[in-house]
Amino acid sequence: MDVLFKAITTAFNANAAMKAALVNSLHQTEAPQGTPYPYGTFELISSEPQRTFGGGEYEYDIISFQLFSESDSTDEIDTMYNTTDAVYDKGTLTITGYTLVSILRIARDLSKDEDGVYIYTIDYEVIYKKD
Repeated sequence: MDVLFKAITTAFNANAAMKAALVNSLHQTEAPQGTPYPYGTFELISSEPQRTFGGGEYEYDIISFQLFSESDSTDEIDTMYNTTDAVYDKGTLTITGYTLVSILRIARDLSKDEDGVYIYTIDYEVIYKKD
């Protein structure tokens, strides 16, 4: 999983628009306590290795991103979603030791918590083959 997490972080760091939208960065699993908004997190939801009769080894992972904004309007969170989705949905990731087969958005949800913070959850299916 470390190679996938590194690939996600590398793609974020290489995209100026996404870095500008997620002002306080993209964090693995959770942001440090006290991180100001806006920011994002990502985590592994599930991972299922697959082996084919021809000897191929694949990983089928679900990665969930959560984007957080305390802006009064949805403009900021919408920009965060659009830049994140532009980078990852049908995107390219360089995963050391693997070849990316596909990365596709499979779900998304926008909600607002009791403190007035918008939370955009985006799930992606990532399929990659061992080199």
